[in-house]
Amino acid sequence: MTEPTPVVRRDAAVSRIRATRAELQEALERMSAEDAFKGSEWSVADAMRHIGGRSGYITWAERLVKEGNLDFPSFPSWDEAWKRMINQTLEAFEDAAKFVESLSADDLLKAGKRRGEAVTVADLVEGIAAHYEEHVKQIRGEIKPRLGFS
Repeated sequence: MTEPTPVVRRDAAVSRIRATRAELQEALERMSAEDAFKGSEWSVADAMRHIGGRSGYITWAERLVKEGNLDFPSFPSWDEAWKRMINQTLEAFEDAAKFVESLSADDLLKAGKRRGEAVTVADLVEGIAAHYEEHVKQIRGEIKPRLGFS
C-alpha cells in the first residue's frame, strides 16, 4: 500500500480541522459563560484558549515552507515545561510588581471606564493583586488538596 501524497494529507488535515471546528461549535451551543469558566481542572474556556491560539504546528509548517528542511526541537519533558511555566509565571508577577512600583501618584489617579464603570489605574492594580491572590488561593486551597497535597 502506498503512502498518501502530501496534498492528500493536507486536504485530510483541513477536513479534520473544519470538522473539529463544527464539532466545537456544536459543543458550545447553549453553554453560558458561567458554565464555560467552571472547573479548575480543565474548563471549556481553558480548552478554547488552548486551541484558539496560534498552533505550533502551523508555525512549524510555515517555517518548513519558507526555510526548507529543518530539524525541530523535541517537546520539553513535563519537568522542563513545568520549570519553564513556574519561571515565566514568577517573572510575570515580578514584572507586574515592577510596573506597579513605577507608577506615580498622578498615574494612579488616571481614570477611564471598564464595563461602563469608572475605574482608575489604582483600581486596576488592586484588581490584578486580587486576581493573583485568588488564583494562588485556588491552587493552594482547592487544586493541591484535590491532588493529595497537604
